Amino acid sequence: MNLRDLDVVLTCMPFASHEQPSIGLSLLKSQIRPLGVESRILYFTIPFAERIGAQLYRTIGKWHIVDLLGDWVFSRALFPESEQDTKSYINGVLSGGERPHSIPHFGKAPPNDALIDDLLKARETVTDFLDECCRQIVKYRPKVVGFTSLFHQQTASLALARLVKNRQPHTFIVMGGPGCLGPMGIEMIRSFGWLDAVVSGEGEIVFPEIVERIMDSRRIDDVPGAFTRETARATDPKTVFAPVVDNLDMLPRPDYDDFLEQWRASSFGDTERIRLPFETSRGCWWGEKSRCSFCGQATPAMRYRSKSVSRSAEELCDLVKDNPGCAIVFTDAISNPHQMSGFLSEVRTHGARPPVVYFEVRSDLSKGDLEMLHGTGIRRLEVGIESLSDRILGLVRKGTTALKNIRFLKWCKELGIEAVWSLLWGFPDEPAAEYEGMAALVPLLCHLQPPNYAGSFRLDRFSPYFERGRESGLEHISPYPSYGYVYPLGPEALNNLAYYFTFQYARDQHVDAYTGRLANEIADWKEMHSKRFFVALDREEGLLLVDGRRGEQTTTILDGPHRLLYLACRDICHEDQLKRVLARHSRRSPSSFEVRSILKPLEEMGFMLRRGDLYLSLATYPARSRE
Repeated sequence: MNLRDLDVVLTCMPFASHEQPSIGLSLLKSQIRPLGVESRILYFTIPFAERIGAQLYRTIGKWHIVDLLGDWVFSRALFPESEQDTKSYINGVLSGGERPHSIPHFGKAPPNDALIDDLLKARETVTDFLDECCRQIVKYRPKVVGFTSLFHQQTASLALARLVKNRQPHTFIVMGGPGCLGPMGIEMIRSFGWLDAVVSGEGEIVFPEIVERIMDSRRIDDVPGAFTRETARATDPKTVFAPVVDNLDMLPRPDYDDFLEQWRASSFGDTERIRLPFETSRGCWWGEKSRCSFCGQATPAMRYRSKSVSRSAEELCDLVKDNPGCAIVFTDAISNPHQMSGFLSEVRTHGARPPVVYFEVRSDLSKGDLEMLHGTGIRRLEVGIESLSDRILGLVRKGTTALKNIRFLKWCKELGIEAVWSLLWGFPDEPAAEYEGMAALVPLLCHLQPPNYAGSFRLDRFSPYFERGRESGLEHISPYPSYGYVYPLGPEALNNLAYYFTFQYARDQHVDAYTGRLANEIADWKEMHSKRFFVALDREEGLLLVDGRRGEQTTTILDGPHRLLYLACRDICHEDQLKRVLARHSRRSPSSFEVRSILKPLEEMGFMLRRGDLYLSLATYPARSRE
């Protein structure tokens, strides 16, 4: 073989992050290595970020996904476009001028003239950039070229795939990733004839089979989860997915060498810090039991699987040791509290303290779990809170409570962990009065981390709300308008390609009216959070509650049973537990009425919360006061 020839080229296109490798492609490269094939991952994310500038690249990549901004930048390489089409997208989608009332804006400010000018200039560079990418691929004369289709990079991948196919018709083009699941993958191979196969679901089992067959000049029509033009015509897109990996310990370690080499050769090599993805599990152990109503994860991928503690810890420690200074991004959809403590303990035993920039958890972790995370060096957690109302949480099947969510925020404040979370509304048939209750609650929580996003939930394909449609209280479900600007295809094709959908309520629901006060309270929370505090200091003279949540500092001293019960409620405490606390100190049997009488003034002053028979104090404790 010529030294420049490769059997397989895997490509990562804009607008995936230019600062981190693709864990999916890196696993596939490792997975096909035993076949004896020569392969390489080409990260075209890096040179495009150099071309348009890292700041603009990040802005596009982080722009709210429903606008399909990254796809729009490359869409002109797929479809002809008039000047009026361009203006319509900018005015109707980016600026929100034509956004239907039912479509949430997700807190994203419209782009200013300078950003729009930069976007238009970036679009002008696309043709030359794709030509250069194509030249780099075809020089290797690969038999197989694989594309990953994450959102924001689909049109770039499709456009480059067409160029490669035109330049080198014998090359087998295969695409996979989240944008290829089920109906989306079926429609992609129907609408874009230069694709030879699309993989729906996890690729570690399917892709090596495809590569081996192509190397042997065999057909792939019977490979499960791999759609070809022939099989797509006769396939039910709702039921066919690639087989999932049951034992994650059997997977190889992802090969990041190509990314690291290309990063070091770029202009970013000495100026920016990279992140390395790492996974310990796939799926969602909670979703297996009771799926959240708005969750858009495809059902086959929902099944929870995890690596063993020893494998996860060893792999992470080696990754940190081999790449000093690199941040770690955990790709797990959810952490497993039953395994997390063992995993983190083993990591600490090895002396590893990786700088972690992403770690997703549920809000019902114990204080010990959070302290373990903190002790491992984790200072930022993504947490699925979604609401501060028990009724709303029950409606969407979150499996937690408002007090647990608030307790999580309080503990994060005490430990110095940033909690990244969202507060969602607009669920079908939600009780409007709950939002008045949350609006009244917010001023009591303004010393805690505010939500990063507050607004309407998003309707995603595969979610129970989407699958049940009108039964869920939603109707007139249709793709986000941005799809029509990016893909000038017919309604059926757009409906199949889309992952994000708009809707109307089947029954009258005036969301803006009943959430208006809460939205205003949250805006104030975000603005004033850094200046607000509410701390408890246990001193000889009593428990000092220093309250600066209202802009002026007040100090209240609790002693006797008030101090005793308030301290007991640092964690959520049941009324019966509080009776036992009083009994131990008074040597008598107090009544529920006595407990409630002691705590009622503390509730009324906003020092603590009560939900039924459960209590939680709201003050946080400085490090020196923690027990």
